[in-house]
Amino acid sequence: MLQEGLLQKADRERGRFRSFLLGSLKFFVSNEQARARSIKRGGRATFIPINADPSTDLALWTQLTPERVFERKWALAVIGRAMERLEREYCRAGVGEEFAALQPYLTGEPEDHLSDLAVRLDKSHSATRVMMFRIRNRFRRLIRDVIAETLSDPLQVEQELAELQQALREQ
Repeated sequence: MLQEGLLQKADRERGRFRSFLLGSLKFFVSNEQARARSIKRGGRATFIPINADPSTDLALWTQLTPERVFERKWALAVIGRAMERLEREYCRAGVGEEFAALQPYLTGEPEDHLSDLAVRLDKSHSATRVMMFRIRNRFRRLIRDVIAETLSDPLQVEQELAELQQALREQ
């Protein structure tokens, strides 16, 4: 993308930046597939990248289309950016340890029950529930903010949010 100067070709008037990236990805994948099908210069050989990460779940990623992989990675990037902002907010407020304890409850099923969290935080069960309610609401707003920063039309935030949820739901 950088060598070809593709980022300079992106135009807000022609659509969303994410759509531009997806189109670029499709074009790249199409070229790579054509290259892989070619017989010249060992085109049928299987290449394994030197820096391949063996911990990556290759079975999941090979079953997904390039579009689904892109959508999923985009969704994870948005959530990651929102999580970083939330962590910074908590650290600035001087409650970084509280964030570290609450964070597992934001993105998945934590190992501990909420009553165990209350004991760890030395709070009542109801105070812990209020803390969880507040941090989840703030996390949702930050996700919306991150999405809104990528759009020229604020009315598209709901659509993008629905696409984010869909990308995380499907496997």
